[in-house]
Amino acid sequence: NVLYEYSSKKVPSFAEFDLAYGGDLKKWAKLANTIRLRLAMRVVKYNATWAQEEGEAAIKDPAGLLEEGESFTISGKGWKHPLYTCSIEYKNCFVSANIQSILEGYKDPRLNVYGLAAASGKVVGVRSGIPNIGTLRDQYVPQEGDATISYVNVTENQAASIIPAAEAYFLLAEAALRKWDTKGKTAKELYENGIAASFNQWGVSSSNYKNSSNTPANYVDPVSPATLNHAAMSQVTPNWDDATNDEERLEKIITQKWIAGFPEGNNAWAEWRRTGYPKLLPIVKNENQNGATLESGIRRIPFAPDEKANNPEGVKAAIGLLKGPDLETTRIFWDVDKANF
Repeated sequence: NVLYEYSSKKVPSFAEFDLAYGGDLKKWAKLANTIRLRLAMRVVKYNATWAQEEGEAAIKDPAGLLEEGESFTISGKGWKHPLYTCSIEYKNCFVSANIQSILEGYKDPRLNVYGLAAASGKVVGVRSGIPNIGTLRDQYVPQEGDATISYVNVTENQAASIIPAAEAYFLLAEAALRKWDTKGKTAKELYENGIAASFNQWGVSSSNYKNSSNTPANYVDPVSPATLNHAAMSQVTPNWDDATNDEERLEKIITQKWIAGFPEGNNAWAEWRRTGYPKLLPIVKNENQNGATLESGIRRIPFAPDEKANNPEGVKAAIGLLKGPDLETTRIFWDVDKANF
């Protein structure tokens, strides 16, 4: 409210220090509303009434939500993209096999934007949890020659996409699916707007993608196909009209939100925990000692040793709120183990 109020007043500008919106307070207000809607949807399985109240308040706020062309990105002032350091300079960050399976199957042109071509000339992902990866590394990433798997395609000073405008449309699509007040817009319309916003953000053509009946592709490992190949985890398509129920429609929404959010992983992980989507390839070898399964995955990050050493009373109080032990298998309050609908 403060941001929106002062956007129409003559106030000192912080444009010189704003790496996202150049001091545009209206866009910051839209970002605040979009985050509020994200948070509202995050708690929908914990308290559906509270979620709807907060979500509709964000939707109806006069400042509005992020729209196409208003993605929250960071750039300028000597900004260096951290993934450039990890992937291009250190050669230690690669495209996921999940990205390859889903986007390759969909014939999604964003695949060639997200990843660099590997030795095969295609974008090739790699699975998580490969045993003996130390001995296999030179086969995936040779000391000489091109890697058999794809580095993340990012340039040194490229803008970092933190919250894409497409997310606002996908949040609204789920809100409409849950019968919240979305100002008369339908879930299908909002879902397709989200796809269009993402394609435009990455500068690719959507052609007839929203009507596509393509499904994720089987994954083929370039080094150990006999042990690491895996069938596609889902048969969901980009086409909204071929869904037969709300669960299938939700899978479409979250899958497209997951694609649009690349490469920011924290929100993707949260949405996967909340909804179970997108359906991801299982970890190859599970070495977790605390009860995590291939299906459940990791539900939270345990408190760090430094925090336990320097703030023991705070950690003790926080663990009391967890309603479970300080383990990666303990669900936090909004991560409720029940059906999506």
